[in-house]
Amino acid sequence: MEVPREIPTQGTEYLVLTTFNIRSLHSKKIPDMNLLFEEYLVDLAVLTETWCNENTTEEYLRSCIPTGYKFLSVPRLERRGGGIGLVYNDHIVASLKKTYKFETMECAEFEIKYDDHRAITICAIYRPPSTDYLKFSEEILQYIENNVTLFTGDFNIHFDVPEDPATAFFNDVLYSLGLQAQVSFPTHQHGHTLDQVIIPEEGFFSIKVHEGPFISDHKVILSELSLVKPKAGHKKDQEICKIGITRNRGSSMPGFQQVRS
Repeated sequence: MEVPREIPTQGTEYLVLTTFNIRSLHSKKIPDMNLLFEEYLVDLAVLTETWCNENTTEEYLRSCIPTGYKFLSVPRLERRGGGIGLVYNDHIVASLKKTYKFETMECAEFEIKYDDHRAITICAIYRPPSTDYLKFSEEILQYIENNVTLFTGDFNIHFDVPEDPATAFFNDVLYSLGLQAQVSFPTHQHGHTLDQVIIPEEGFFSIKVHEGPFISDHKVILSELSLVKPKAGHKKDQEICKIGITRNRGSSMPGFQQVRS
C-alpha cells in the first residue's frame, strides 16, 4: 500500500480521524490498516462494513487492531455484512453513547473526550445501497436533531453527481440543517464519492480532509480536526482494556461490553 503524504506523519498536535469502508475485517487487510495508523498517527478511525456479527470473538477483534488501540464494535445481527465500529488510540477516552435502529441505515454515536472538560460526539453511519434514499433522508432529518458534532461513514449517495435526485434531495436536507459535506474527491474505486464527513457550518472547530489510500474498494478519508490531541500517559486511561466490544449481556473480561443494536 502506498501511503500519500498530504498530512504530517509525525508531530501533528491535532486529532487525526480516518473514515473508511473496510469491507470486512479480513486478516489480509490488517497490515495495511496498521501501516496507515502508524504513518499518520491516527487517533480515531470510523469503520463501516466490518462484517462483524454475534459470532465474532473478542480474540479475533483484538488481533485486528494495532497495539496501543482499542475497539468499540457495533455488529450487525442476524444478517450478513454491515457492522460499524470505532478504533481509537488508548490515550483517547471514548465510549459508545447510543445506537439507533433505522430501516435504512446503521447508526451509532461515540463520545470522544479531548480534554478534561470537553467532548465531541461522532456519529458513524452505514447506509446499504439498496435502501430508499427518500426514507433515508427522512430518517436523517428525524435523527439529526440530536446534539452530534460530526457525522461520517458510507452514505452510498453519489455526492459527486449533484444533479442525481438522491444527491440533490440529501444536499437540500443538509442545507436546511446547517450542515456541510467536506469530502469532494472520489472515495470508491468506480470514481464516486460515497463516503463523507459532515459537520455544522458554524461549529466550534474546523476540519481539513485529505485523500488517503485504498484499503478495500473504498478509499480512506483522512481528517485533521482543529482539536488538540489529549496528552498520553494518564494512568486511568491506560487501565482501560485494549478493546471494548459492546454487549448487552455481561462479559467474562473487564472492559468488554457487547453492543447489540
